[in-house]
Amino acid sequence: MPEKRHLAGEAPSVGVEGIGAQTADVLATIARLLDEGGSDKRRVLMATIYLADMADYAGMNEAWDAWVPEGDDPPRATVEARLVNPSWRVEIVLSQLASETAALWLTLPFARRPADSLHPLPHATNRHCDGAACCENRRT
Repeated sequence: MPEKRHLAGEAPSVGVEGIGAQTADVLATIARLLDEGGSDKRRVLMATIYLADMADYAGMNEAWDAWVPEGDDPPRATVEARLVNPSWRVEIVLSQLASETAALWLTLPFARRPADSLHPLPHATNRHCDGAACCENRRT
C-alpha cells in the first residue's frame, strides 16, 4: 500500500496581507515541506482550502493555479470557515503520496494490484482506503 502523508492547517506567515499573497505564502510553505519530506506538488492527492470569506475565491484560485503543475491539478474542495487567527484569509490541508513508487502504485489498473490491497467498496476517487478499520466500517 502506498505511503501517504498529510499536511494539516498550513496558514500564512505573520505579516503577510491579502488573499493572493497569503495563498502564495502558504503554498510556498507546503512546497518546502513536501521537498523536505522527499516529495513534491505533483504527488498531491487532495487539498481542502478554507477561506475566511468566499469573496476571496478568485484571488486564492489565481495563486493556486499558478502553483499547481499544468494538467496535474489534484482534486480540491474549497469552503468558507471561521479561521483561528482573524488575520488569516486562507488555510490549506492536503494529502500527498510520499514517494514516486507510491505514485506509480496508484496508476496501476486495479486488476494488476495484489488482491488484498483492493478496497472492497472504492471511495469516490476509486482509490483505496489506508486502513482495515475503514474497510471494516464500509462493510457494515
